[in-house]
Amino acid sequence: MKRKILVTMVILLGMCATLLAQTPQELLSQAFVQERAAGNLELAIELFKRAARESAGDRPLAVQALMGAARSYQKLGQTEQSKSLYEEIIRSYADQKDQVAVARQYMADTGTVQGRVVRAGSGEPVPEAKVALSGGPVDPAAFATLQAFFKSRRVDISFPPNGVIDEKYIQSVADLAASQGVSFGNPGVQNAIARFEAANDSRFRATADSQGNFTIRDVLPGKYSMTSEREGYFPASADSSAPNDITVTPGRTAVVEMPMTRGATISGRVSDGAGQPLSNATVIAYSVVYRNGFPLLLPAVAKSTDDRGEYRLSWLMSGEYLIAVKPDVTPEVAMSTSTAGVPPVDGGLHAPKTFYPGTLDSGNAIPVFVRGDSPISGIDIQTRKLETFRIKGTIRSHVPRATTYVVGNFSLAQRNAAMPNDPSATVFATRMDRAGNDYIGDFEIKNVPAGSYNLSAWTMEQNPDGGSQLAFQLAHVDVANQDVTGITLDIYPTVRVNGTVVVNGTAPGPVQARVSLLVDGPNARGGVYAGLSQRAVLADSQTGAFMIPAVQTGNFHALLGAGLPPDYYLADIRQSGVSVFDSGFLVGKESPSPIQIIVNSGARTVEGTVRDSTGKPVAGATAVLVPPRERRHNRALYYTAKSDAMGHFKIQGVAPDNYSLFSWQNMPDGAYFNVRFVSRNEEAGRRVSVTQSSVTGMDIKLIPPVGR
Repeated sequence: MKRKILVTMVILLGMCATLLAQTPQELLSQAFVQERAAGNLELAIELFKRAARESAGDRPLAVQALMGAARSYQKLGQTEQSKSLYEEIIRSYADQKDQVAVARQYMADTGTVQGRVVRAGSGEPVPEAKVALSGGPVDPAAFATLQAFFKSRRVDISFPPNGVIDEKYIQSVADLAASQGVSFGNPGVQNAIARFEAANDSRFRATADSQGNFTIRDVLPGKYSMTSEREGYFPASADSSAPNDITVTPGRTAVVEMPMTRGATISGRVSDGAGQPLSNATVIAYSVVYRNGFPLLLPAVAKSTDDRGEYRLSWLMSGEYLIAVKPDVTPEVAMSTSTAGVPPVDGGLHAPKTFYPGTLDSGNAIPVFVRGDSPISGIDIQTRKLETFRIKGTIRSHVPRATTYVVGNFSLAQRNAAMPNDPSATVFATRMDRAGNDYIGDFEIKNVPAGSYNLSAWTMEQNPDGGSQLAFQLAHVDVANQDVTGITLDIYPTVRVNGTVVVNGTAPGPVQARVSLLVDGPNARGGVYAGLSQRAVLADSQTGAFMIPAVQTGNFHALLGAGLPPDYYLADIRQSGVSVFDSGFLVGKESPSPIQIIVNSGARTVEGTVRDSTGKPVAGATAVLVPPRERRHNRALYYTAKSDAMGHFKIQGVAPDNYSLFSWQNMPDGAYFNVRFVSRNEEAGRRVSVTQSSVTGMDIKLIPPVGR
């Protein structure tokens, strides 16, 4: 017994010694965990205060800790204690200007947000819904973490002016990041931004009571967006023209109503090729989203079939879905949306999905439309199997490294980028041994159905210009009725793409021109190539020169990013005196010849009204100008605008040409780039010519959704 007591005392003393030995930074980190993850605000306050006391020599850390303690007091409703700490920050830490500015905001009178969460249509309460405010003044602690992340990538971002993040600030950060080869499309950057938003938006939350009522107190003055969540419910409109944006003013209460719609169910039966029930197969409802205009299958819900082959997919919001069966994965794996790729199965691809009603081609699948909460049954699927083959070859890397071997990765994607596919491909790996100045390794992919594919291979590089630090090589592979062998992929380091922008024949001057690159084909859907398309660089105002660093191999189209005035348009892109506007240009093992971006003034405008089948104006619809069929691969020739409350739209910055005018509501972003999506409604388009002048008074009928 005495021995047990002694052991216990030794353990406790050890724990105490560990706690006492903690650094102020460690205490601060633990306080953040207690405040944001564990929700133990009392303990968070103790840790914050201790971190502040013990970091007298580190004033930025001390004021950050005091801000955390004040914020935690505020969440507990202890206003006097929180204001006392804010006063201390203002009084004693004048040199910490960003934190003092925020403390002054908190010292100002706060407002209240009050409202009710209800079912759309009936007005019945939605109890226990989680309500949150996003936006508003920036939380300094959350921003400090984001700031440190960007600094680790050589991007120094400053605290936003007036403590508020707006479009102008976001664009300035994007420009700064692009100059260092850092893309907002990079998964690491996206995760860092998501963590910041989650922390920033965790300050003002509430849970609705049994009658759907909620109150959020002590809200800092500013502009916010409201969200509500509850399992089985969704926002009343996925494409609302009047989102739940509110303005909080000191000493006043903002009253809002949050309508939600209950989700629907889809059910059916899965059978094998012989018509027998298929048990324990995973059925997935996919919504189709678009990335860089290419369709992706985003899993909404996944369930396994029972011993009778029956399934039931619950809580689906209104929209269009493709229902598919994946026989060799669990529902948990099927729901993954990671762009990092999935591991192979026995050295090969996963078994292909069978889409409703029984096709392996997603382009031939029949979409299922969910409207409201009405259940949909009878979505029966008969699975199919295909003969498969192998692809074999060699990867050779010419990327300089100082190791005896490197790891090469490779993957396969359908070449027809107009057809929906998974966001992440199966990713394979091979060892590549040093051979002189190169690295060589063999590769093999099993279980490949017949078809046309894009084969990608990549390896790490060390490019001082930044970028993704991955070098690629691409190849087209056609698989007929036999194995494909003897393929060689040569990987070279990424290169710079240089060029100039001319506006009306001279340097841009005050006209801001941002240039980005979009690769042709399915690689633009995600990963490194999608990230490249999102790091537009700003051309020099005096010379028009620009440089895009760390560009992978491929055929690219140049595009202009945000900021071009509405009276200007992209007229042409030339390389070595030849137009590459429609064809694009090739990036290989060396930097390509410089390109010239030609921008002219005199852009056209197309105005009109979107109307439904009864002739009534439609608010919140998307009006789209689509170029002629022979130019639809040129993304620079698509133009869009949203209709206002009266159904009126105004499309600006249009290049003189002939177009087709379409209009959709609740359309996925970028769907109009997809040839198949537009071709389904070709006859609904209205011909528009702006070769001579702008056009007004263009009424266009809204295209209704189709499907089961």
